[in-house]
Amino acid sequence: QRPTGNAFVDSMLPYAKAWQQKTGIPAEVFIAMGASETNWGKAGSIFGIKGSGTAGSQTYDTWEMVNGQRVKQKADFAVYSNPNDAFEHFVGLISSGRYKGAWDAFQADKDVAKFLAGINAAGYATNPTWHNDIISIANRIGGGEDLSAYGGDPIKPGQEPGGVGARIDEPIAEALQKAAFAE
Repeated sequence: QRPTGNAFVDSMLPYAKAWQQKTGIPAEVFIAMGASETNWGKAGSIFGIKGSGTAGSQTYDTWEMVNGQRVKQKADFAVYSNPNDAFEHFVGLISSGRYKGAWDAFQADKDVAKFLAGINAAGYATNPTWHNDIISIANRIGGGEDLSAYGGDPIKPGQEPGGVGARIDEPIAEALQKAAFAE
């Protein structure tokens, strides 16, 4: 694999590929989730999980959707001793409890879009379009778009996914064969 030009993507890629092998979740989906939840690595809680991780917790500014409105707030997010710990915690979370139905369906049908919509509906994110945002970012990553210009989250508040370079209708499995993810 060649570098993408984006430090966050390049640092996460080995972990994402390893966890893809374990779970079937495409590497670019893991990276897209991390990019979205950390503003491309600017915050330390890779998957935006509230609570405590292997290195404790850190308070970050964030926003949640409350009654259809974006509300700024502070919250304690899990931080980890290493990225692998974050992936392990994330997979443990989304494969149990209120997310188990979406996880079990994904294990049966491997439909990533349906899986993301399922965990979104179960409360993983308060933004009702979070799952579409993740697909858009994943398609940019998997499609080989030059990511070096992204200093921050490419999905702006209120922006619908599907901007330049986003191919929501392109199966993520096809995107995996392109660019930095081709082996």
